[in-house]
Amino acid sequence: FADNQAVTGGGAYRGLFYDCLFTNNAAEGGTSGNGGGFYMPVNFTPASTLYRCRFVDNRASNHGGGAYGSATYYSCVFAGNAAVANGGGVNDGVLESCSVLGNSGAYGGGIYSATAYYSLIYYNSAQFGDDNTRGGTLWGCCSYPSRYGVTVTDPPLVAGFRNPHLMAGSPCIDTGDNRPWMTGAQALDIDGESRQAGLAVDIGADEYDAGALAGPLSVFVSADYVTFGATYAPEFRAEVVGLAETLVWDFGDGAGA
Repeated sequence: FADNQAVTGGGAYRGLFYDCLFTNNAAEGGTSGNGGGFYMPVNFTPASTLYRCRFVDNRASNHGGGAYGSATYYSCVFAGNAAVANGGGVNDGVLESCSVLGNSGAYGGGIYSATAYYSLIYYNSAQFGDDNTRGGTLWGCCSYPSRYGVTVTDPPLVAGFRNPHLMAGSPCIDTGDNRPWMTGAQALDIDGESRQAGLAVDIGADEYDAGALAGPLSVFVSADYVTFGATYAPEFRAEVVGLAETLVWDFGDGAGA
């Protein structure tokens, strides 16, 4: 679902979705512009369900840049979405083992008034209040700052926002827990692999498997500004496509990370 626009629900409105990509959609209805990528009315039954979907670079003129409403998201990724008001990544709904990274909004850059289980909610930005979460309920999540329901506050060590594969040493590895849905046929991570590859379930949409780190890699690097003064510390970000074990920054002057 790409490059669509509607007053409400830019990419899609209600439904059951598997392995879908929602990208560059917009809900442009002023204060009615909710759910840039996907929209589901709040408290509407039956609720929508989405498995292993990616919401990337969607926007809303009101709430829910990536998605809005009473839906449940399993092993989904929300990255680079934006809302003028609440919930840059997600507004309302239930997140089961999802990754929410690099989204922005006025309140709740990552999620707003949602319930999240063992989800990774990091590197989001908000104009007011905490960058990552606002309201809602968290259970066993990785986020910052610390609050009830956050069990990991350290950086998650992901290879990128849009493809948030965990890298070796990530604090999210083996720190999640089994949920009832993980006994069924859809107990899969964002890559369609088993939800438990190690000692326990991992936090977030990706399940780290050291034995499966193979295949091609490509790296993209971006900066917040390309022109800046000597006293400004630019922010660089890498986006790795593929399964990387580790990521090292080398600036060619002896400094690295």
